[in-house]
Amino acid sequence: MDGPAIRSLPQHPVSLITFHGKKDKYYELFRTSSDYWLSMGDCKASLSPVENTDIELALADCANGSAAAVYTLPDMGHAWPGGAGNGQLSYPAAQINASELIWEFFRQHPKR
Repeated sequence: MDGPAIRSLPQHPVSLITFHGKKDKYYELFRTSSDYWLSMGDCKASLSPVENTDIELALADCANGSAAAVYTLPDMGHAWPGGAGNGQLSYPAAQINASELIWEFFRQHPKR
């Protein structure tokens, strides 16, 4: 496979954290993109539920030294998990806070 996406792969490992809403009309596209990123890093993911939620989490350590966390929220559309607001671009009922999770993830997996 060649093209702009391949030519623009990072020179150093980059970790990934992402949140997919299964009710998002782009869910399949986002999921395919995440799966591709995981395959490029030779990541081996293990699935586990997020405690006290209906959210699925795939955690992976990757052969290139990066890590990945993919959250799948079954009742969310195209929104920000845990965001405040009227629900148009946020999903306050998410049971998780994406901003806090992203901060913690990259604190634990800094760019090298």
